Amino acid sequence: MNVLVYQNQYELSSPKSEEKINSNSEKINDIRTSINSISDTVKGAKLKIEDIIKISSEETVKDQLKNMNLVFNTLNEDINKLNKKFDDLLNATNINKELNLDTNYIIAEININDEDINKDIKILSSYEESIRTHPNDYLRDDNFKNEIEIKQCEIKINDEIIPFNYYHQFKSKGTYIIKYSFKNNLKSTCLLFGRCKLLTKIDLSNLNTNNTKYMYFMFDECSSLTNINLSNINTNNVTNMSCIFSDCSSLTNINLSNFNTNNVTNMYGMFSGCSSLTNINLSNFNTNNDTDIQNIFKGCSKLRKENVITKDEKILNGLN
Repeated sequence: MNVLVYQNQYELSSPKSEEKINSNSEKINDIRTSINSISDTVKGAKLKIEDIIKISSEETVKDQLKNMNLVFNTLNEDINKLNKKFDDLLNATNINKELNLDTNYIIAEININDEDINKDIKILSSYEESIRTHPNDYLRDDNFKNEIEIKQCEIKINDEIIPFNYYHQFKSKGTYIIKYSFKNNLKSTCLLFGRCKLLTKIDLSNLNTNNTKYMYFMFDECSSLTNINLSNINTNNVTNMSCIFSDCSSLTNINLSNFNTNNVTNMYGMFSGCSSLTNINLSNFNTNNDTDIQNIFKGCSKLRKENVITKDEKILNGLN
């Protein structure tokens, strides 16, 4: 699967990022223990040299031993500096662990062509930002607000941290990898990638959505999106998924077999405008909660009933 190619760039193939952080901390401490052992050996040798200098009667020997003593002093200073670096590294690892920066993130891919260079390209969004820029296009609901949490996101492009912004100017054409690391677990992912029209792949398998209730318009108008990984996403508490994939016109296949929709009451227009969609797995979908499923497949002109995996026949209304 293509997603794994850019997962490997960030070494995401380990089972759990949490385990990886703990493992790195243990390695840091192991190396420091070894350095401290060497330091003790150096100190012991230094003391022996000092004893020999005291009892030696030959000036030449004394001078050589004094020179060795200076070398040991320098070694000791270098070891102290190394220990300080390991302290800083360990602190940084623990801070990342505390803030979830290494355990709560999204990886995306974006393709930049000649005509996109030095233009403001949208790489992220929020409910409030979308309301500001398109005031007549979206439902107003204070529950959907998420800008405060999203603005705490750390953004890396090709492994280089950039100042937070919803837009970015790329200086050359090519494929770029974007990593979004979130400090907090988002209660709302509404319009998180709304109108990010040049994103081609998104991997949410490391995003913590345990507390997420609202996913309204999450990928609205991601018209270049061809690959999306939702394999580990938790939707147990989600109540609103309306228009989550609306106008994702390049998506041909969506696997939502892990989605728990028991608490969802709004699926309105969920896949509307997905004009390239030919296969979809909704095998775990449940619409018994008086769920609004109007226009769920509106504009899905290539999708046929036989290519929808579901146990809920109501979902198939309107499809050929």
